[in-house]
Amino acid sequence: MAHVANLIGWERVGIGSDFDGGFGARELPEPLDRPADLRRLEDVLPPGSFAGVLGENWLRWLRGWLPY
Repeated sequence: MAHVANLIGWERVGIGSDFDGGFGARELPEPLDRPADLRRLEDVLPPGSFAGVLGENWLRWLRGWLPY
């Protein structure tokens, strides 16, 4: 995520929905074993970026591109 954020900014980074079953447990980054573990990212992400990465950035993008 940090590499992508350096290219496009944290306000454009988001976790995709594949985390909840799109691939096997071996592909999950340690120690993220289940969706509830995403809370651990708050400790390593830059201040103020956690809510955006976990969904607000996707919602903003979708609202900007999908018709009402």
